[in-house]
Amino acid sequence: GDLALSASFNTDPSWSQGLARLDSRLSDSGVTQAFGNPYLSLGQQATGAGMHWQFAPAWSASLQVQLAEAEQRFADRSDNARQQGMQSEWRYEGEHGLSASLQLGVLTEQQRLLGTQGEQWLGGADSHTWFQGLNLSLALNEHWQLFGRYNTGLSKVSGGRWLESANLRSDSFTLGLLGEPHAQWQLGALVYQPLRVSGGEARLQLPTALNADNSVAWSSTALELSAQGRHMEYELFFRYELPRLPMSFKGSLLHVRDYQNQPGNNDSMLLLNTGLRY
Repeated sequence: GDLALSASFNTDPSWSQGLARLDSRLSDSGVTQAFGNPYLSLGQQATGAGMHWQFAPAWSASLQVQLAEAEQRFADRSDNARQQGMQSEWRYEGEHGLSASLQLGVLTEQQRLLGTQGEQWLGGADSHTWFQGLNLSLALNEHWQLFGRYNTGLSKVSGGRWLESANLRSDSFTLGLLGEPHAQWQLGALVYQPLRVSGGEARLQLPTALNADNSVAWSSTALELSAQGRHMEYELFFRYELPRLPMSFKGSLLHVRDYQNQPGNNDSMLLLNTGLRY
C-alpha cells in the first residue's frame, strides 16, 4: 500500500510531478503551460515509467524517467533526435491546506539546447541540463488557494560545430490565486514567466576573414548571453459548471508581454469554450 509503479505512453511528462499534482483543480484552469515543469515541456509526447512511495503520513517521494522525440523546428527537415529526462520529487502534505514539493532532475537533448535547433552552429552535439524546482500550494481559507512554483537550471554543451561550448543559466516561475466561491464557480488569476535564459557564456568558432589562398579564416569568440526582454503572461480565468447538466463553460483573458523575450512584442487574447461530459 506504500509503493506504486506506473507507465505512460504519449503523455506530457511535465505533468507527472510538480504544481499540477499538488492541487488537482489546476488541471482545469488556465490555457498556458504555467503549471508544468518547463524543462520537461521542451519535447513532444513522451513514453516513461515511474515509482512513487509513501514513507510517512505527510511525506512521499517519486522517481520518473521518460524518453521523447525532440521537437522539430524546421518543417522541411527531419531527424531522429531524442531527449531523455529523469527527475525525482519529495512531497509534503501538511495540515491546514499546506502542500509543497521539491524537484531535482537532469535533461539530455540530442542536437538541441533548451529546445533550440541549428545544424551549423550546434551540429550533432548533445546538451545536458541540471534543473531543480520548488512548488507550493497554500489554502488561505476554505474557498481560496495560493499557488506558486520556481524552476531554475544550468545547461552545458560542448563539441558543437560553430558552438564549441556553452554554459547557460535559465529560470521560470508561476504565481497565482485560485478560488471556488460557489460549488459551480472557479475563479483565478496568475502571473507566468516561461523558460528564459537569465545569463551565461558561450564560445564559438566563427568565420572572420579570407586567407591569401581564398580559404576561410576562423577565430574563437566568447559571448555573454542573456535575454533582452522578459516574456511574461498575465491571465484571468473562470470556470462554471451547470448544476443539473454535465456541461461546463470556461473563459480566459490572457495578456502577453515581450513574447519569446523580444521587447515590445505584446499581444492579448480572449478565449471562451464549453465542454460536455458524456
